[in-house]
Amino acid sequence: MNWTNWLLLVLVLLIFTWYLSNLAGRLDRLHLKAEAARASLDAQLAHRTSAVGRLVEKIGDSNQSITSLKTAWREALMIELAQSDTQSQWQIETELTLRLNEVFETQPSLEGDPAITELMRDLAAACRRVQYARAFHNDAQKAALEVRSRWVVRSFRLAGRARLPQVIEFADHIPQALLNK
Repeated sequence: MNWTNWLLLVLVLLIFTWYLSNLAGRLDRLHLKAEAARASLDAQLAHRTSAVGRLVEKIGDSNQSITSLKTAWREALMIELAQSDTQSQWQIETELTLRLNEVFETQPSLEGDPAITELMRDLAAACRRVQYARAFHNDAQKAALEVRSRWVVRSFRLAGRARLPQVIEFADHIPQALLNK
């Protein structure tokens, strides 16, 4: 082997090392983006829970749907205080969304009080932000999963010890009565 072959081999190895380094850096940035999106989602869920709490306290216990919303709100509050990352958290968030829909379907006369109308606007904005935060989170997770699925990443273990990204699914639709707020 002459020196040009050695030079060519070294050049190929350098280019491949540079490629691996860039891919590892991209994967690291995607993991950081996914973590930031998760933190944003948690913050938006906490804001929505707070908005539901203010609305529930203002309305009071007028009927069964309000009572079930209050129960779902307390469960969501407890799971957020515990800062758990389980499947039950998403079931509780789904339950809160379903109870919100139930309340606004059975209580069409909530808008009489200006204070309640303002709380409903806050809640509508919080629900929209939860939808956006979940969409951004899932997009970031899918991008990281796509890069991690490449054979180069798996073969050279470029993901390191980072947790496998997970897409989050729960019901986050906005109640019809809040869509125009």
